Amino acid sequence: METIIFNNEHLFIGNLGHFAVVLAFVSALVSTIAYAFSVNKNDDALKNLGRWMFYIHSFAVVLIFFTLFFIIHQHYFEYQYAYQHSSTELPVYYMISCFWEGQEGSFLLWMFWHAFLGLILIRKAGSWQAPVLAVIALAQVVLGSMLLGFNIGDFKIGSSPFQLMREHNPEALLIPVLEKVGKANYLQIFKDGNGLNPLLQNYWMVIHPPTLFFGFAATIVPFAFAFAGLWTRRTKEWTIPALPWALVAVLVLGTGIIMGGYWAYESLNFGGYWAWDPVENASLMPWLLMITATHLLLINKSTGKYPVLTLVMTVFSFFMVLYATFLTRSGVLGNASVHSFTDLGLSGQLLLLLFLFIFLTFALTFKKRIHAWLYFLIGFLAIMVLALVDFKTDTFVISVIGTIIFLAATSWFIYNLFKVYGTNIETDKLYSREFWMFVGSMVLLLSGFQIITMTSIPVFNKLFGTSKASAGPDYYNAVQIWFAMAIVILTAIGQYFKYKQSDVKKVLESIANSLLVAIILAVGALFLFNIWKVEYLLFLIASLYAVTGNLHYLIVGLKGKIKVAGGSIAHVGFGLMMIGVLVSSVNKKVLSVNNSGTGYFAETTADGKVDQTAKTNNKENILLVKNKKTMFADGKLRATFRNVSEEKPNKYFEVKYDVLDEKGQIRDSFILKPNSQNNPKMGLISNPDTRHFLTRDIFTHITYESSMEEQVEKEFENFATDTVRIGESFPTADGNRQLTLQKINVLEAPGATQRLHLQAEIIVSNLGDTFIARPEFISEDQIRFKESVINQAGVMVLFDRVIQDPNDPKSMLFVISSATRKPIMDYIILKAIEFPYINLLWLGTFVLIFGFTLSIIQRFKEFRRREAKA
Repeated sequence: METIIFNNEHLFIGNLGHFAVVLAFVSALVSTIAYAFSVNKNDDALKNLGRWMFYIHSFAVVLIFFTLFFIIHQHYFEYQYAYQHSSTELPVYYMISCFWEGQEGSFLLWMFWHAFLGLILIRKAGSWQAPVLAVIALAQVVLGSMLLGFNIGDFKIGSSPFQLMREHNPEALLIPVLEKVGKANYLQIFKDGNGLNPLLQNYWMVIHPPTLFFGFAATIVPFAFAFAGLWTRRTKEWTIPALPWALVAVLVLGTGIIMGGYWAYESLNFGGYWAWDPVENASLMPWLLMITATHLLLINKSTGKYPVLTLVMTVFSFFMVLYATFLTRSGVLGNASVHSFTDLGLSGQLLLLLFLFIFLTFALTFKKRIHAWLYFLIGFLAIMVLALVDFKTDTFVISVIGTIIFLAATSWFIYNLFKVYGTNIETDKLYSREFWMFVGSMVLLLSGFQIITMTSIPVFNKLFGTSKASAGPDYYNAVQIWFAMAIVILTAIGQYFKYKQSDVKKVLESIANSLLVAIILAVGALFLFNIWKVEYLLFLIASLYAVTGNLHYLIVGLKGKIKVAGGSIAHVGFGLMMIGVLVSSVNKKVLSVNNSGTGYFAETTADGKVDQTAKTNNKENILLVKNKKTMFADGKLRATFRNVSEEKPNKYFEVKYDVLDEKGQIRDSFILKPNSQNNPKMGLISNPDTRHFLTRDIFTHITYESSMEEQVEKEFENFATDTVRIGESFPTADGNRQLTLQKINVLEAPGATQRLHLQAEIIVSNLGDTFIARPEFISEDQIRFKESVINQAGVMVLFDRVIQDPNDPKSMLFVISSATRKPIMDYIILKAIEFPYINLLWLGTFVLIFGFTLSIIQRFKEFRRREAKA
């Protein structure tokens, strides 16, 4: 076989990246083993080895980052990852986004945050370092395997971001053009990459994914402490160091989710910030479970109660992160999500990651090591064999068997936990804080369970061969509003109680006072927000109660001590968020109502079915012709499409808005520049632009623009000739335009031979637009005509001749010919939505984050004090 030496390839940087991946994998494996044996043998030398191996691993992860970014930045398109996810026109900040567009980059980002957290824990975990770092290093082993890119027979281990494009797709070297330049010079043809997904070309996508993945990564820390507690039999102590890290995970993951919502609001065109998309839900599920675990950790810290449930919720929060990863990266969601990943053949490794940690954790509940190992090996191997082996048996049977094994294993795990912790039959008192916190935790758990179940429908379909449709946003909203209502009420009630027992009279008095304030505020809010539906009214009162109740407790109960009021402040923020969500969603108003009677989009598909999306778009979009002032249906807003500018690959459409008073006078004006690109693979990609006011936002995006259709000057048709007087109106032959002869101008003769030169001024009306056509009639040695063409109206007008009025010899009649064709004009079809009081949502998020930050600081101080005493 002929050996080809390929020209202009930069192989060193790719080989360096491959080396870094292998180094990261091996060092993480050695670190795991060393730390694990140091726990079992209490050997400081092994502990030091594990620590140094983790340092080397962290260096290797950073080196992978550096090499991959260098490849992307230098446009080395011989590498598949750079070719698939970047292009030469991307600015540097979007090149950073290229990291996490692909699966390999996402796993690398996850590994980076694990390494970062591991380095912190080496210094801060104290006596917990060895077992906790063993868990994190083991996670790095599995994640690192995702980047190896090795094949053992038909089994694929990982997908390397440093694979050459010609190795990934050998067919690329068979294209005919390479017969001329030679296969060795294939880079002369592949000079540019596919580019970054247009939806990711937004500044929020530079910071949103790293924050979200930091939140995912942070869930491993409380899990690692719980795991270490079982491993070392410090079953009561682990909750103290786990609590501040649980708060960190809730804060960072919650911030990432909020950033995603704001990105969707600022950058996507569905007109909102949350669509209950499965990938959105995949980030919400572990967050809800981690909030549940955090509240149970608080109860356990203060009372010692619910140790089993606390541990179960803590470990299952991490398991939910792994499950969410499987959902979004295995390809199982298919078309159920607009932004899930396709399967790269890593489904098996994702299941390995999930079930490895599940069965290792379950095995730790056995007292005898031999029983633990047998349980782990039998359970783990049985599940993995069922998941990965291609059986001839019916998939339904295999799925049922696998489900039974998993449920049995989980039940055994919980049974063993009760053997470890004992059964506490003490019941909570109704007037204790732990009772109401427990109730709130259960509501959160039920809310999360509903979301998990409905989001997992594609998984159930694949497992059991069913075809149930996924739930839509309306279904989620109808169910989750009641969970949210209960949660906001409980955030206000629970804090008034003390652990174990409270002064009932004092508690009820505080609850009544703050509730009365909330009801008074709600009466005013009813008229301000115009909310009258019963469930929305109840939700408004409940959310206001969360704000007033927590503010009252902060001022009266905590004496205004901000440093210890993190929980109350976070609850105030959550209440404000819920008010913002309610008002901006219920009172969301489409401003661009189309009352013209003209449809812009075909409402039936090629197979004759009704296209509901097109019907909605025809109702909720308005046509703006360039430089024409167009009034919105409410009579209070007027828009003018003024200009188009281009910054490849996007077009920016400058639209001037005038806010009018009752007399039609301009009260305010502003300019928005929504942009779009007509992507050959994805169609029109629109990025909205929003005007932010104190009490509302006006959100606009492009649904269609004139350059998307091929506007050519077709031949005129529908010819007609009319004889009219000055001031008389007449239609074109197709009846769609109205013409009015306004006046006749006598133009000055340009030469001595000219006898007559007339110009007609004709008003052309089309779809509410008016134009002036000026055809000319010239009579000299011969008669000539100068037609007038109005492309925007699709009209040609000809001044044929002048004749005497047979009924009035002193009057003249004018013969005008007209013809029509499809108008050629610059226009946009635009949707505008008003979100009232949405700033309450964003204000609530800042207050929520501030509250969590205060709580984290307080809990870390408590942990350091306990470690210092120990």
